[in-house]
Amino acid sequence: MRKHQSVIVYGIGRFQEDFEYLFPTFKVLGYITNNKKEYKGKKCYKESELSSSKLKRHTIIICDRKSDKITNKFNKYGLKYKKNYYYLEDIAYLLDDKIDKLTFYTYKYYYEKVKKWRHDDVYKSNGEYFRDMIYTDSIDNIKCDYPFKYVQIQPKGYVYGCCSGWTTKEIGNITYKSPKQVWNSNLARLHRLSIINKTYLFCSTKDCPYMTSSTKKTNSRFTDLVERKSPDEVCVAIDTSCNLKCPSCRKNFQNVKPGYHLKFLNMLANKITKSNWAMDSKEFIIASQGETFFSNVYRKMLFSSKVTRRDSIIIHTNGTLLTKSNLDKLCSKYKNIEIMISVDATCEETYKKIRCGGNFKQLMKNLENLSIARKEGRVKKVNLLFVIQRANYKEMVDYVKLVKRLGFDHADFSKIQNWSTFTDEEFENISMFTSDDKPKEEIKKILSDKIFKDDVVIHKNFFD
Repeated sequence: MRKHQSVIVYGIGRFQEDFEYLFPTFKVLGYITNNKKEYKGKKCYKESELSSSKLKRHTIIICDRKSDKITNKFNKYGLKYKKNYYYLEDIAYLLDDKIDKLTFYTYKYYYEKVKKWRHDDVYKSNGEYFRDMIYTDSIDNIKCDYPFKYVQIQPKGYVYGCCSGWTTKEIGNITYKSPKQVWNSNLARLHRLSIINKTYLFCSTKDCPYMTSSTKKTNSRFTDLVERKSPDEVCVAIDTSCNLKCPSCRKNFQNVKPGYHLKFLNMLANKITKSNWAMDSKEFIIASQGETFFSNVYRKMLFSSKVTRRDSIIIHTNGTLLTKSNLDKLCSKYKNIEIMISVDATCEETYKKIRCGGNFKQLMKNLENLSIARKEGRVKKVNLLFVIQRANYKEMVDYVKLVKRLGFDHADFSKIQNWSTFTDEEFENISMFTSDDKPKEEIKKILSDKIFKDDVVIHKNFFD
């Protein structure tokens, strides 16, 4: 089939809406349904008119799951499959493009090597994902606008429309495409459609903290999720270089050395900074992987003339290198600065266990300097992050007190996740929550403390 042709649509509902969303270049002349005379300003035909010469002159797209019942009905009226009519899944291949196929085959060997931590469906094309979506039921769950506003760029150029740990598939790769092409790709639109039609095909329901365990089927869809020309939030996570080796994150220190890898990362950084992602986004975030002030790539981006034209910046850091000189330089370049610092402890002994390689005394000194800058208004917002685990859960109350004493904005709590650094048995012992996300007995008393009702605490659902 051609991507640009006039068609008659059989059926009104979810599949018809999905078709018109994904294939806007098809011109819909009318609809076949017994329930309406007109729909979207187009004429509706009854099923009994299938044998008419008028309908036979046009290709019919059956917007429904393939079934013998429908096929027999069309054959009964003298229509021939893949000549007079096609099922929706038959045109799924039109969602594939040459660049995606090139990437697919080029990295097939690479995928084979890493499929332990990738998902089993990494070999699927866009069309195959759409076929899966057709046969996935819609369920009542959250309205998530992340795929409509957010990108996270990972090492090797993969771009995700959500936190990479909460989704099962990227939306593209800026190594082979421009950022604009990735944002407007068919795969990105499939991600958005999976939220609109409530199939959540690309969502990791187990890892996403916002999704519920609902399996209740629905016929409704979200109608107010807005497409944007470019992402509102851009999170750069292309370099894993860090001065720490936290057990929850990695087993060894990592630092990119001069050579091909560093040139590749600088190429990705240049693509990002030269694109409208860097200038037009409301939030530009460096960096959710690695350490901002340790990575040569991140520091170059952070203080590049293209990025400093922005008024605002959001920094992820472990805080150990956020010295007064680095903080002053940052404040001299940006008007609105938000800083998120992973600390995870309130005493040196615990800190050494969790943030391996860090200097607790230097960190506290940096936080005191930052506290002054926050009170002076040179820094707009500061959140201290705390990943709950067995080694630190007894310090959660003191952590909130620390945030309040320093005059910071939030104590941001989250549950520890297993990024393949622990065995299942090790993680079971380290996590303070059961496999079904219920708090273990040891932490229940702490979670009941009234301090967690304070406005500075984020993720209060842990404390309900």
